[in-house]
Amino acid sequence: DQKIPKPEQTIKEGFFTIGTKILVLDDERQIRDLCSHMLKEIGCEVDLAQNGHEVVSMYQDALNIEEPYDIVILDLVIPGGMGGEETFRVLQAMDHKATGVISSGSSHDPVMVDYQHYGFTGEIHKPYNIQKLSMVLYNVLRKKTLDKFDFINISDGFVSDFYNSRAE
Repeated sequence: DQKIPKPEQTIKEGFFTIGTKILVLDDERQIRDLCSHMLKEIGCEVDLAQNGHEVVSMYQDALNIEEPYDIVILDLVIPGGMGGEETFRVLQAMDHKATGVISSGSSHDPVMVDYQHYGFTGEIHKPYNIQKLSMVLYNVLRKKTLDKFDFINISDGFVSDFYNSRAE
């Protein structure tokens, strides 16, 4: 009986992201703060880190209390530290369900061009706005939700149920 929100309304009002727990890695405080503000605006719970070692520690702590992050947004380049690609490899070793979005101002880096090859579920180019961020998160969460279903088994079950009901 309830109306399903239109896609642009979903993004504007954050229906799909409400309650999503996100960890953001960026070495620049202004970007971390701006990203945090945008994420909170669309209903996300946000934690911030300035280097890869902080991310790994915070991620492990969240796993230990069985409240894992839904998504980790990782800056590709962290001067003098573990960047997003290396950090995400560590997270994937800790948790095969880790979901990462790579972020960078460089659109020519191989990781940004072929982010899925590196295990990321999404990518976002800097600078970005709340609409772009919302759309990326929407797509990542949608894919994550769809990956939980095994469509082959669902369709096989439907087919056998259909034939069994016809035979009776």
